[in-house]
Amino acid sequence: MNLTPSFLTSALRASGHLPTGEVTAVEVAPDKPGVSVIIPLTLTYSPDTPTTAPTRMIYKTVGQREARFYQATVGNPNNLPIIRCHAVAPLEGTEDYYILMENLSATHNAHPPSMLPATRAHAEMIIDAMAHLHAHYWDSPRLALGFGSAHTEATLRAEAEETAQHFVAFADFLGDRLSPERRQIYARALRDYWPKQIARLNGNSILSGTKRSEVQSKDVVKNLTLIHDDPHLGNFLYPRDPARDGVRFIDWKSWSINPAPRDLAHMLCVFWFPTRRAQLQDDLLRRYHVCLQEGGVKDYSWDELWYDYRLSAIYYLFYPLWQFAHGGPDFGWWNHAERTMLAYQELHCEELL
Repeated sequence: MNLTPSFLTSALRASGHLPTGEVTAVEVAPDKPGVSVIIPLTLTYSPDTPTTAPTRMIYKTVGQREARFYQATVGNPNNLPIIRCHAVAPLEGTEDYYILMENLSATHNAHPPSMLPATRAHAEMIIDAMAHLHAHYWDSPRLALGFGSAHTEATLRAEAEETAQHFVAFADFLGDRLSPERRQIYARALRDYWPKQIARLNGNSILSGTKRSEVQSKDVVKNLTLIHDDPHLGNFLYPRDPARDGVRFIDWKSWSINPAPRDLAHMLCVFWFPTRRAQLQDDLLRRYHVCLQEGGVKDYSWDELWYDYRLSAIYYLFYPLWQFAHGGPDFGWWNHAERTMLAYQELHCEELL
């Protein structure tokens, strides 16, 4: 790992963050344990360097998907609730990339990955950040330019087939620990969810059996956006002073282009039990809808949001299947299986199928 002054000077100059001057010294802190290499850096510059040059940053190694996110948002000119990236480039001799990103340890706190639900205060800040991010990319050309295409009918059918195969292994492993009633619920969801999602992808929010395009517009409106797709408690940085700053999303290896409420359902249905959802779910979803409208999303009704949220709750029935198939620990996917099944039943998701 070549974190020398010359390397950092070249990286920052190439990204436009160091038009003049150079890095003269770098203090490298110990690597933080985790899947990625994460190293805090403190930089010293020559006198002719602009005062705006970052002096504290994080060096992190990432895969191609996370690198693509930071390439599309480098510099964060729109003040999105993310960590500003100063530079991103391939890591020589590997398939990975490195990023140089701002160090927010002076203004934000991290939370270790956890199965706990968020506090109300943190949940409200997360909801506000989600609405800000989602509204910015809502049906925007920036999606195709920076990230690519959403799912197609072919990719969804392939995902359906793969998920069905995972269920066979999952159910076989659990044996009588998976009740006949729940086996039937999984079987029906596997059969009937994917056609609903394909219709949703094609711009049809199935509200009372009516196509959205028939009741509001002759134009197909997909209502898709960039979502984080892994919004657990440990994937946010929380402001030390909420009056001055908000939460920031971290860990962008799972982003996707999907209906926005999928992020909300991931947080509230995968990680929260019914008692906690009963306390906060309606308040948070209503708050989110208001924030979306304030962010410029005008043609997305509460009924559509509620439909997408419940459809996403069905989707997350499959979450423990994927975790099991990829070797995840049973203390993770077993609890997810319980929470997602309870959410499915509590939200009466069978009505959508």
